[in-house]
Amino acid sequence: MTSTPCPSASIDDEPCTNGAHDHLFLDATNAGAYGCEDHITKLLVRFPRSRVVGSPHDPGSGIRIFKAASAARRTT
Repeated sequence: MTSTPCPSASIDDEPCTNGAHDHLFLDATNAGAYGCEDHITKLLVRFPRSRVVGSPHDPGSGIRIFKAASAARRTT
């Protein structure tokens, strides 16, 4: 668990539980934010046509986040 707040977390979000804040969220206009897997996943669900760039230190993290967001979209 990280000791600094996640830059992608909203006020209502819970603290980070899984890793560093080195995943990149990009929206449809290429505006971006770094964050942890949980908060980047939430952003992907909220914003259409957004994408994720995984951590350079964790190969496969981008796919893992994208799949989690896809599953969350199907359940909401």
